[in-house]
Amino acid sequence: YLRADQRALPFINVLDIQFIGAMGPPGGGRQPVTARMLRHFTQIAHTLLVDSSKKMIFGTICHARFEGFNKEVTSMVDKIVDSTIEIYNTIA
Repeated sequence: YLRADQRALPFINVLDIQFIGAMGPPGGGRQPVTARMLRHFTQIAHTLLVDSSKKMIFGTICHARFEGFNKEVTSMVDKIVDSTIEIYNTIA
């Protein structure tokens, strides 16, 4: 490529890059994304989870993560998950 002063620069190869993006539906200042742009991404969409589903998913993950800890810690996993979901619902 050329710069403003027209001197040639070496070509730059960019390898092993991953892009991650998140977006909401158009509206409120957000513009629709073209199909030409979306073709470069794998799209994943999901509905909002109810609290019982959040508790099951994150409870299972936390129980597995805290396995092997002493009884005082493992007995608090459900309280930690419930508290985290409550905080999330408050700020979301």
